Amino acid sequence: MAIDSGDEFEDLAAAFNKMSERLNHQFKELSMLAKIGRTTASIMSKDKLILTASRIMEKYLDFNRMMILIANGHNNTLYYAGGYGHSDDYICQFQNFELETFNDSTENPISSAFIEQKPVSLSNPVDSTQEQTRNVNLF
Repeated sequence: MAIDSGDEFEDLAAAFNKMSERLNHQFKELSMLAKIGRTTASIMSKDKLILTASRIMEKYLDFNRMMILIANGHNNTLYYAGGYGHSDDYICQFQNFELETFNDSTENPISSAFIEQKPVSLSNPVDSTQEQTRNVNLF
């Protein structure tokens, strides 16, 4: 809704638009999570589960690429498990990449997101030490 009146009605329209955008985002998020839950409830294979979740996320998320990292049994190392939108070269790099997680994750946005259980958006996931843009409002 666009109102250009310079008064409280314009402020109200802007607030309404922002609220509408947040509700739409939350609806898409809940729809995606429900779809993943329904679809993956009976999948016993880790690889099939990751592939199915990736396909669902690709459909619902407004991203051109995504990756899933899985922690080892001690929750101190993350490994590439799957995703979409990456070149074969990047996938090869990801598959050979281990990311150690630490309790003090201030220097690494991926470790921080893992510890906080929040998603992270990176401009270059292979070099996670460079300046990154974290987005913790995705889920």
